[in-house]
Amino acid sequence: MNQLLKCVIFLLLLPAISGCLWPFAVKNKNVTGPLSSGAVSVGVLNPDLLMKGGKIYFLPFSAGVDAQAGEALDRLSLMMVKGASDALEEGGRFSLLPGDMAGNADITVKGRIETFGPKGGFRRGLFMAVRGEVRLVRTNETMALIYGQKDIVNVKNGADQAAYAIGFDIGKKLSQ
Repeated sequence: MNQLLKCVIFLLLLPAISGCLWPFAVKNKNVTGPLSSGAVSVGVLNPDLLMKGGKIYFLPFSAGVDAQAGEALDRLSLMMVKGASDALEEGGRFSLLPGDMAGNADITVKGRIETFGPKGGFRRGLFMAVRGEVRLVRTNETMALIYGQKDIVNVKNGADQAAYAIGFDIGKKLSQ
């Protein structure tokens, strides 16, 4: 009987000892910055040049180190361009140029989808991270640096929506 009591007490104390009181865990809902899920950060290096606006060409992002190039990644890259296009159109300071008019651009946005694939550990879904830069064409000066990431829960349709959201956030932050 004494051994049974010790076993019950141990089982009751096990979550407290291991730090796994998951039903009582406090979740921080105000996490922001480049490390939060779904964050896009645009670090502006030269705000004066960016405030002028102009003709901008958003190159589709290429595959990075931890992203396999292919049709799916190309689709995500084009969804990012569509999202950025919609946001820049709302802002009004920039006019987005189509691919055949890239030579007339004042500003280019170029980058990589650095990570695209399953989340690590026991988490379900996908993870996507992008990195890029905004450059002034005539001087090749870097005007802003871009970093964005998104957790994708809905694997079937979520990747396209996540890519669109990242592109939209980039465009919105550039036109602020």
